[in-house]
Amino acid sequence: MIDNIWYKKTPYNLKDLAKIMEASYSKEKVETIQKKTFSPSTVGYSHGQCPRYWTLAFNGAEFNFSYDAQSLDNMQVGTDAHTRIQKNFEDSELEVVSEVEIKHEDPPIRGFVDLYIKNFKGKFNIPVEIKTTRLEAYAIRRAQKKPVAYHELQLLIYLYVLNERHGLIMYENKNDHSKILIPVEMDEHNKMKVDYALNWMREVYSIYKDGKIIKNPYRKNAKQCKTCPIRKYCFEDAEVGTVDFPPMNYSEVENEKVW
Repeated sequence: MIDNIWYKKTPYNLKDLAKIMEASYSKEKVETIQKKTFSPSTVGYSHGQCPRYWTLAFNGAEFNFSYDAQSLDNMQVGTDAHTRIQKNFEDSELEVVSEVEIKHEDPPIRGFVDLYIKNFKGKFNIPVEIKTTRLEAYAIRRAQKKPVAYHELQLLIYLYVLNERHGLIMYENKNDHSKILIPVEMDEHNKMKVDYALNWMREVYSIYKDGKIIKNPYRKNAKQCKTCPIRKYCFEDAEVGTVDFPPMNYSEVENEKVW
């Protein structure tokens, strides 16, 4: 985002030039997409908590992807950081595989593990999820020594599909590249939480397979709807739906406000 609060007098119109540059950064794309699987990175957060979103997406919906300059730059920074960190791990003495695809049939799930450390100490296989964040959120993770709830759910799904017990979430501070590692274990408590999420997905998918559409559990101004890529389609063009079904209520997800 170009935020020049003082436009010095120039022989050309600097303000108009800034607007053109800003517009060139922004991207908008509309396309019809039919989802085939749940995504671990989406299912526990924002519109991913919405059961109606998934039934519409599985049937095929009009997705509107709109990004401003700042959002695009943030995504690019995140992508670059993932690539850099993955390469550092690959160049270490660890046995590491990057971008490991995971698939599951019931419920249908597909995703990619950022890093998969193999045979650490001769017996541990450890999936690693990489997250980059701003200083304020990083400080909270460091102080609380626990991950954001939907980040934890994403990793727990990976652990479940890969049949592993131990995983790590790495948070990197965008400001100075400092990092923290937060271990996540598939203990009995976390097993109960991931079982809840998996059963929720199974029921939502079953409703879709029965040819039914879930009613919208949110109002149009709900925070879960604000960044939903099918918001316009959902409220204006899609069927109203006939089935009442609750949003995912994974522990603490709705309380996370700094991400």
